[in-house]
Amino acid sequence: MFTTTISPGTSVRPVPADEQCLPVANPYATATNPELERHHWQNLAGMVASFRPGWPIDRILANLWDARNKQSFPELAHVALAVAMNPKYNGPGAIYLAAAAVIEL
Repeated sequence: MFTTTISPGTSVRPVPADEQCLPVANPYATATNPELERHHWQNLAGMVASFRPGWPIDRILANLWDARNKQSFPELAHVALAVAMNPKYNGPGAIYLAAAAVIEL
């Protein structure tokens, strides 16, 4: 182990290797789908956007993310695509509302 002096009386020691390898929680996982990764959310948003190119992708992603704990990922994907394919919905906010059962498909 080595010590690097920054200023008189102050030193920093490197973090031991066993402390550097702590597992990091997956920020894209949900309770029902712990295997989810970032690309799953991006791919779903891309599919929704392919049906609704006028909807901003960041708003699609935001609504999917807000609805992530309302249903399992497969159910949410079904809802999101059903909303995207239905012309009566004017924006991606309907994804969250449908996933939260505020509106019916």
